[in-house]
Amino acid sequence: MWRFMTENAQKPTALEKLHPRSLKHLSEHLQSLIRGRLWLKVVIGLILGLLIGFALGPTVGLVEPKLASTIASWLALPGQLFLALIQMIVIPLIFASIIRGLAAVLPPYN
Repeated sequence: MWRFMTENAQKPTALEKLHPRSLKHLSEHLQSLIRGRLWLKVVIGLILGLLIGFALGPTVGLVEPKLASTIASWLALPGQLFLALIQMIVIPLIFASIIRGLAAVLPPYN
């Protein structure tokens, strides 16, 4: 691949040899997130979450406490599922890391 480069071109760095477009692709991806105003969407979501939380809270009294509890449990369901999925991934990763570390320390059987 590199034999087609011209004489005037700079030599690629080690990272570019592994993945020639990695830094450029990352930079373009980050620029697209900024252009898409991801930060604004996150701030709007944060503010809406705070407003809904205050509206359903027991201090405001817009909703009965029993109904507010039911709504809150349904709103918390996606977050609980996400945390459960992360726990299902982390525990096997730790177990595999421990096994691999032990295998690297012990001498091989010949």
